[in-house]
Amino acid sequence: MAASCGIPYDVLAWTAEWYIREETLREANICLVNYHHQLPMTAMFGSGTLSSSDGQRFPTRGKSITVRHLNKYFVAEGISTYTHVSDQHSTFGTKVIVAMHREAHYVLDEILGNATDLPITEHATDTHGVTLVNFSLFDLVGKQLSPRIRDLGEITLYRTGAKADYEDRFPTAGPLLTKKANLDLVADHWDDLLRLAGSLKYGHATASLIVGKLSSSSRRNALTAALKEYGAICRTIYAAKYLSDEGYRRKIARQLNKGESIHALRRQLHYAREGKITRRQPEQQNEQAWCLTVVTNAVICWHTEYMGLAVNELRGAGREVDAEVLAHISPARSSAVNYYGSITVDYDRELAQLDERGHRPLRTVTTDDPVAGLGWAPRIPRITSCPILIRSVLKPSRCLGDLRCHRCPLRSTARRPGGSLEVFPRIDPAACRGDSAMDADIRTRAAVEEHWRASEGGDTEAEHAIYAADAILDYPQSGERFRGRATISAQRGGHPASRHFTVHRIVGSGDLWVSECVIMYDGVPTCSVSIMEFAHGHVVHETQYFADAFGAPEWRTALAEPMPGRNIAKA
Repeated sequence: MAASCGIPYDVLAWTAEWYIREETLREANICLVNYHHQLPMTAMFGSGTLSSSDGQRFPTRGKSITVRHLNKYFVAEGISTYTHVSDQHSTFGTKVIVAMHREAHYVLDEILGNATDLPITEHATDTHGVTLVNFSLFDLVGKQLSPRIRDLGEITLYRTGAKADYEDRFPTAGPLLTKKANLDLVADHWDDLLRLAGSLKYGHATASLIVGKLSSSSRRNALTAALKEYGAICRTIYAAKYLSDEGYRRKIARQLNKGESIHALRRQLHYAREGKITRRQPEQQNEQAWCLTVVTNAVICWHTEYMGLAVNELRGAGREVDAEVLAHISPARSSAVNYYGSITVDYDRELAQLDERGHRPLRTVTTDDPVAGLGWAPRIPRITSCPILIRSVLKPSRCLGDLRCHRCPLRSTARRPGGSLEVFPRIDPAACRGDSAMDADIRTRAAVEEHWRASEGGDTEAEHAIYAADAILDYPQSGERFRGRATISAQRGGHPASRHFTVHRIVGSGDLWVSECVIMYDGVPTCSVSIMEFAHGHVVHETQYFADAFGAPEWRTALAEPMPGRNIAKA
């Protein structure tokens, strides 16, 4: 690790011994969340009043009292980390729990213990975070529990009066309220419920302990019965709001999706998807989980900061950037993080580039660049991560390769200004394409998009500029093969039908790209998947599949040859 990040081992060991503990990591995380909360770009994502929580499972190494076998998630054993995420994409709470424990017990802990500037008033969960006890406790402490409940139509809805009265007053909803709430029981124990809420708010007891005990106790316990009865009333009110307001349902779904995107980023940052919880003591496992949370929030702060700078740059250049569009952009991305290798930074050169606020310059793509494709847009710098640190670095112009990677021409003695490049011993060969691969993917995607735009616009020359001179186009369903750019252009240009193209998705990297689209032939739609194989910046082989079976028409018989091992099926 010391060799990877360039910091002496004794410094890392001393720092870990004296500073890497849950208390200091919590304070560091509070600083990150508060800094992220005050960034102008952050307000585009949300107000900070809504949060969500969910568990994420990680494998472990070694025996521990918190690990369990769970074949759905682990090959061997593992634990669960329960995280709380705000609608601004920042993580303000993390707790290691046993993977088989009910997550609903831990929902309130981090909300009541929130020490950040986030004004959390509403909290979303999935079905695992819902109990009647939680509904009542949230209401008693002045918060709103807003879950996405699976099989919502099967829950029991409560009323406060006679069944006939409700059916007369509400002909549609009245019959759904099948049970009468025991308001007398709630009234008799109202003072006890308020004392329980006060104990939670002032930290005299943890919510996980109380929720766990009360949820498992029988209804013979009068306080538990009153709490669940009150929770049933709260759940009925929430269900009515949830079912009647489609916008509200979308709001809850979006927040839960934000939590899932944070989980994906955490998984990537956890040693590039290869990490395990290696500590055996629960407090050490919490420390490792909080380290991951701090690194995740640091990456999100980085992206939010430079996204804001990029938006300001675009608006300053006269480009319109809709705030509603920005609300759907996530800073929880990992494409700008280097997971492998060691990079030596020329600090003097780096510091000389910083502006008066300490920001690095944005990289731009201009319309004068023949490979820009999509026009002018600022691009944020790239960051790198090691298991301990995240540091700002220049994008290296050469590959940080492993000698075992056959793609990489470099040797371990390669030199750059400021020092030598050290090779991390477990580098992923796919990463040896380096930053040039990232730029190449941007250019390739732009070329594919331009190909489909030209197809829709009827520009035959631009449409086929993407193909190599000896490119091959295959239609496996009809068995036809068209060889050469000129032949491909001739068969498409001579198609008798009026065609229109709607591209739904373009995915790929490196030399393989897939496009999903709908093609209209004289107003009749058909779904199509195009698989393009690139070499030296051009398509050398394209295979195109269609949802509807078809045979080869007579008008292009002279242009086609049979695919190897197939006969051409006539229309």
